[in-house]
Amino acid sequence: MTNLSPQTRPARAAWLVLAALMLAVFLVVARPAHPAAASCGGTTTVNNEAQFDAAIAAFSAVTAGPCTFTIQLGADILVTSGKELANQVSGVNLVIEGAGHAVDAQGTGNRRVFFVRLNTYVTMNQITVKGGNLHNEDGAGFFLDGDVTGTAGAHLTLTNSTVTGNTLTGTNNVSGAGFLVQPNATLTVRNSTISGNSSAQFNGGISPRGAVTLDSVTITGNSATMGGAGYGSFQGELTIRNTIIAGNTGAPDCTDRFGTVTDQGHNLIQSQNGCGFVNGANGNIVGQAANLGPLQNNGGPTWTHLPNAGSPVINAGDTTLGADQRGIARPQGAADDIGAVEVAACPAFPVSVANEGQLNQAIGCFNAITTAGSYTINVTQNISLTRSIAIINNSTTGVDLVIVGGNHTIDGDETHKGFEIPSPTDVTISDLTMTRCATLLKGGAIHSPGGGSLTLTNVNLTHNIAGWGGGGLASLGPVTITNSAITHNRNTATNGGGGIRMDAPGSLTLIDSEVSANTTAVSGGGIYVHSGAGLTVRNSTLSGNRGVVGSAIYSAGTLSVTNSTVSANEEMSPNQLAGAIVIASGSGALDSVTVYNNTGDPLGTSGVAYAAGASGSVRNSILAGNNSPSADLRCTASTVVALTRNLLGTVSGWSAGSSCDISQGGNITGQAPNLGPLANNGGPTQTHLPNAGSPALNAGDTTLTIDQRGEPRPVGPADDIGAVESQAGSLTIVKKTVGGDGTFSYSSTQLGDFRLTTQKKTAQRTFAGLAPGTYNVSEAPTQGWDLTNAICSNGSNPASITVGRGENVTCNFTNVKRGSITVVKTSAGGDGTFSFTSTTLGGVNAATAGGFSLTTVGGTTQRTFADLVAGTYDLAESTPAGWQLT
Repeated sequence: MTNLSPQTRPARAAWLVLAALMLAVFLVVARPAHPAAASCGGTTTVNNEAQFDAAIAAFSAVTAGPCTFTIQLGADILVTSGKELANQVSGVNLVIEGAGHAVDAQGTGNRRVFFVRLNTYVTMNQITVKGGNLHNEDGAGFFLDGDVTGTAGAHLTLTNSTVTGNTLTGTNNVSGAGFLVQPNATLTVRNSTISGNSSAQFNGGISPRGAVTLDSVTITGNSATMGGAGYGSFQGELTIRNTIIAGNTGAPDCTDRFGTVTDQGHNLIQSQNGCGFVNGANGNIVGQAANLGPLQNNGGPTWTHLPNAGSPVINAGDTTLGADQRGIARPQGAADDIGAVEVAACPAFPVSVANEGQLNQAIGCFNAITTAGSYTINVTQNISLTRSIAIINNSTTGVDLVIVGGNHTIDGDETHKGFEIPSPTDVTISDLTMTRCATLLKGGAIHSPGGGSLTLTNVNLTHNIAGWGGGGLASLGPVTITNSAITHNRNTATNGGGGIRMDAPGSLTLIDSEVSANTTAVSGGGIYVHSGAGLTVRNSTLSGNRGVVGSAIYSAGTLSVTNSTVSANEEMSPNQLAGAIVIASGSGALDSVTVYNNTGDPLGTSGVAYAAGASGSVRNSILAGNNSPSADLRCTASTVVALTRNLLGTVSGWSAGSSCDISQGGNITGQAPNLGPLANNGGPTQTHLPNAGSPALNAGDTTLTIDQRGEPRPVGPADDIGAVESQAGSLTIVKKTVGGDGTFSYSSTQLGDFRLTTQKKTAQRTFAGLAPGTYNVSEAPTQGWDLTNAICSNGSNPASITVGRGENVTCNFTNVKRGSITVVKTSAGGDGTFSFTSTTLGGVNAATAGGFSLTTVGGTTQRTFADLVAGTYDLAESTPAGWQLT
């Protein structure tokens, strides 16, 4: 025989006596439910416990009905005291719209969540009620007050909601961890889940002595040691339809003593004692497991248990409800599914999704797949979340998920979480922006704790929030991020990782990507790497991140950074182990990295800090020009760091002959790096380009064959130090002549003096291997020649020629040779003197400006005007008397 909890115990021995004495009072205030004819107070939106308490007090103060008082939850409400709902005025009803939020008693202290008083009518929708915790008391989630002799009990209707995580401890016949329903109280539950409630003694889910109506409810995962682990009644009245009571532990799923059960059919009852269900009768299934998935986000406002593929509840139900707990239409198949959740019919993959519901349905369908293969979800429109995304949870080996974003955006409204992947599923995401997703735990946009691989390509994670690390992303599996941006994410509490958090044994490979403007109040403003985890950064930029220890990177695991830029990151509070990159333990290897313009703590480091016991190497890197009196590189006596061909600013903690000896390895110290601003210098990420004259040029040595931008190394006689190889430009001087050949002289501050001699009216000279910068070239005047044109191919003036990175500039100088005019005079019939006038030749070499004369001898003479500038000249003869110009 199964023992049920007695409803009268020594601590409450007077309860029945008091109930009898107060019968008249209860009969006076008892009344039937009335439909609300008006609103009493409108809708009150609450975001915290104080506002919730004030709204409940306002409801209690309503003195006239009929009317409905509505409370709308705008956030999860963490409560520190149980909430008593009481108003016995006829026709006054309370509605609490949860909108997917929870009222959470936090599982501590000694408090239940809700106490509904006598003759109070309450409806709750889309709410999660959790965290009630009582010792030697009943009803941790709900206590519905009752009246043994009257009809004035509490009345609660719960729809589209979840009651979970409520606990009873003690030995005083405790009962009803989820619900305690006293005599003449009524509880109506539709499309809801009752799961994970635990009683040390009686009845883990529902414990009624009043009336309970269940329609399309899932009661599973609850526990008790006596009575019914899911439903346990002592003189209660149960009306039940299309409901699962299965998978509860410690006692039968359903137990009834001295009560009544009205079976409306199509229920699944796994184990029972006295409930009277017959397998096959009224469409009931008795003695079978329900085969449900875990309690998780399966879409909809509240968490649910989704039936697994092959579950006996699929297409075995019957209800008049038109949708399930999540809002999915019923039925999806040949008949309704039993329980709170309707398994949506799955389309063939690949699946295109245009809204939140379709996305969650597609994920649910993927979770049910058991055939190995790669399955694709295509996002075809921007999606604004009204609840967290359904959990990706397929543990079948070889079943992989591909999400193609189509350059669309999923927006979490700073309230809802992005992708959660608790199973070892391999997931690939591309061409998608995840923004404003939020969680109190880890990974605002993406959390992958299941150990499966995660691949992101052309993905933007921006303005996401996490409480426990990884504002954009958190993982403990292998992650590869390529051509992506992790920006403006933040971690609001502890554990570190404003942008990304990697926990052991996870590993992150970051390629051609940007991690910028992320923030944490603790370690790892950009990226946090836990002990046992790894980080590889290639051809990427970390800039503008803020944190306390490691504003860009905090690593306690294995770190490798190559061909990357770490710039303008900021430490937010004093800490000797500060720095843009902090190797707190483990190893850190840097090759061809530029760490520049970061701000640190004056007592610590603004650049790179190796903590005691850490090891690593720095090669061909710039650690200089950071904005702090603190060190660009910090070592300790126990640090083992090899330094080779670096450009180093201020270094602390080193000594000659030590393992961090800057005097060895061909390092350059004491010189400013002379870098350009962080800018688009080509390639997928921003970089600092060495200016002309930078000591980093041709001073390095690396085995890498390209720089951060993908440009080849080396260009000059040796590699450039840092992330960027200055791509040499060239300047070609072309000489063109008109009227002959000649030799011409040039001078240049940067290129020196040189000459060009034309052959067939052209000559040229190319100056190759030029660093980006400004050059000047000037031509000396040449006797008999006029410079008529000087212009460069990029529009520069030769006096200030701009040569960009890898630019080939040609400057053309054109000279025209000066000419001559010879005036020949002939006379017939004798000699004479003849006068000529010219406005253009007169001043050239005539004795008298404006004119000259020629005297023939033997009938002829001539005069030549040389060194004439190309142009038009005039000449006129004044014919003397006796002569005729023929």
